[in-house]
Amino acid sequence: MQKPLITTISILGLALFLVGCKSSGGGGDSVATVNGVSISKDEYISHLERKVQVLVMGTKGPVQANVAQPLNFQALNDLVNQKLLLQMAKDENVLPTEADVNAELNYQISKRADFVVALLAQGLTVADIKGELMISLARHKLLSKGITISEQQVDAYIKDNPKEFENHAQASLTWVVVKETEKAKVDSDLKTGQTFGIVARQYTIDPGGEKYSSTEYDKFPKRMKDVVDKLQEGGTSDWLQDGANFVKIHLEKKVAATPLAIKPWMKEEVKRLLAEQKGSAALDIDKRLLNTRKAATITITKPGLKEKFDALSKSLKEADMKDTTGNAKKPDPKPN
Repeated sequence: MQKPLITTISILGLALFLVGCKSSGGGGDSVATVNGVSISKDEYISHLERKVQVLVMGTKGPVQANVAQPLNFQALNDLVNQKLLLQMAKDENVLPTEADVNAELNYQISKRADFVVALLAQGLTVADIKGELMISLARHKLLSKGITISEQQVDAYIKDNPKEFENHAQASLTWVVVKETEKAKVDSDLKTGQTFGIVARQYTIDPGGEKYSSTEYDKFPKRMKDVVDKLQEGGTSDWLQDGANFVKIHLEKKVAATPLAIKPWMKEEVKRLLAEQKGSAALDIDKRLLNTRKAATITITKPGLKEKFDALSKSLKEADMKDTTGNAKKPDPKPN
């Protein structure tokens, strides 16, 4: 499925943030030593908060990217919004109970047996995990309040969206990228019986290497799909021009798509998705959260963060004035 409401991946993605928040306690305890020299917990947290560059996943692997806002501001902003979301759920009488959270934990384990183990290995506690499940459930309950999705609707969605319930087609590719002057050398070496991979490693000028980064056929660009469709396993394409370069592709393995056996948790994911879609049509939860935030009393005590939050609050109020009068002065730039 492509759009489950609460996924293992989303929870895992929050693990690093939670570990960072937990690490802020304990004063100057050491988190590492380098040739006997200690890195204190305070030093680590201070550097983390001020980091202006982070690694993000690009098309050919991790790359450096500048953060839009300081990490300490982003983290605290997330926590403020989470507290407000839980308050909204409480006001609507849909705040998840401890029993709800425990049931959700068991549900996540039914989807992935190592759900808890994987998060514990990243430094979370069971309490941390349950806290994140509480937030996810609160959002879901706000959106799905008063909405019932029938089994017939679930079955119809599965029938109408077969690609979301299949083991996707796979194709393992090797390729070589060269200038036109090197084409003959590649062809000559291949004719001598050298394997395509060895020749590719010797001649390719592609910085991503000789292996295609994805094996999921559906994610290939159309031009790549057209090549793969014509090849048998072990086959090699003709030369394909790509700008000033030329590419030859070798298909190592091809696996056709196969339908998944529908499990109970998959139907539950569909039910949640449909409820969320229906609820979103009637309730813009993000807009409501923003309005709740504008009316909230938020006190920031840490210097540096206080000024950034004050500037954000000011810009939100001035935006409201502009919406109602059209005469508000231009808001100050967003905090950096």
